[in-house]
Amino acid sequence: MGLIGSIGFTSKLSWLLICCILVVFAPFSAAKTHRHSFVVRQFEYPLFINIQGGDLNFDLDIEEEFCGYILIENLLEQVKLRPITRLCSSKNILTVNGKFPGPTLEARTGDRIIVRVINKSKYNITFHWHGVKQVRNPWYDGPEYVTQCPILPGKKFTYKVQLTNEEGTIWWHAHSGWARATVHGPLIIYPAPPSTYPFPKPHAQIPIVIGEWWKKDVMEIPDNAKRSGGEPILSDAYTINGQPGYFYPCSKKGTFELTVEHGKTYLLRMINAVMDEDLFFAIAKHEMTLVGKDGIYMKQIKTNYIMITPGQSMDLLITANQAPGTYFMATRSYSSAFGAGFDNTTATAILNIDGFHETIPKLNDQRSSSRCSVENRYSFAFHFICESIELLY
Repeated sequence: MGLIGSIGFTSKLSWLLICCILVVFAPFSAAKTHRHSFVVRQFEYPLFINIQGGDLNFDLDIEEEFCGYILIENLLEQVKLRPITRLCSSKNILTVNGKFPGPTLEARTGDRIIVRVINKSKYNITFHWHGVKQVRNPWYDGPEYVTQCPILPGKKFTYKVQLTNEEGTIWWHAHSGWARATVHGPLIIYPAPPSTYPFPKPHAQIPIVIGEWWKKDVMEIPDNAKRSGGEPILSDAYTINGQPGYFYPCSKKGTFELTVEHGKTYLLRMINAVMDEDLFFAIAKHEMTLVGKDGIYMKQIKTNYIMITPGQSMDLLITANQAPGTYFMATRSYSSAFGAGFDNTTATAILNIDGFHETIPKLNDQRSSSRCSVENRYSFAFHFICESIELLY
């Protein structure tokens, strides 16, 4: 009887343990695994051939999504293509899948993202998933020589990124030297069913990545600064989705344009991917509603302008409620440090309402007399520049 009783007690404990495990992992039962392959390459742009077969459309209803390979390889001696051109000059850049900014990755809250990296460049490389908590998963966080050794040229590495409660817009970027200046892209996390957005579903969602452009090779900038003992050289331009916009030389033709329908609401997934500068962002004559920051939704704030810090991401709702026409989207830097240099230029993109096109939006030579509301505001100087952006309308 003692033995039988002991067996019965052990059996009950086993069932209790199984039930506890099921309860703990039940919230993750609906999570999915998303598989990607990253190839970061230095090449002559544009590259229209994806060696691994191209990007596939992302479908949230598929059990496992596979978005194509992203290689890191040097194709200069293998494929002769015209180089990427910005600001009237051309150069080769390090990219993921031949894109600047890099491809957008998509998942849902609680999902797992698997990214296979093939490094065929001449540089060491790692990837950081900016905004992912990496709970009990630090070895896939990306900082080289901190959580992992770098992926050497010619080597491979697979990242297994486990999402928890992140939701909204975050991003990924290289975490080796200055590679992230060109190697970065959005990471969009949608609500996991049955959850929904904490606001009415927008008509469409658009990633807006603010970056920088140097005429010189960005991979050489930190070493040159060390040798000279000075600061790294300033960028030659800011970019919106890879393009500087109207106010830079040789840049009007490639300006990023967003065409929207009058009366519809859109979600802008904003990322500040510049190296080290706070930036303003505004859309002429349009109010924005801030609904999320850094992978979490928040109490809604209406604002005319935002200031977004390096590495920060924001979710912004805009309604195309102005007259059909062409409006500027603009970004410029903010600095309050006396004597410190910064890129004091303005990048622009175009918002077209109902497909209305002009050669350029009108410029007003009078400053707005009204104050504007600003998210992340903290000084009078901020408001001064905030008002000056009203020149664009």
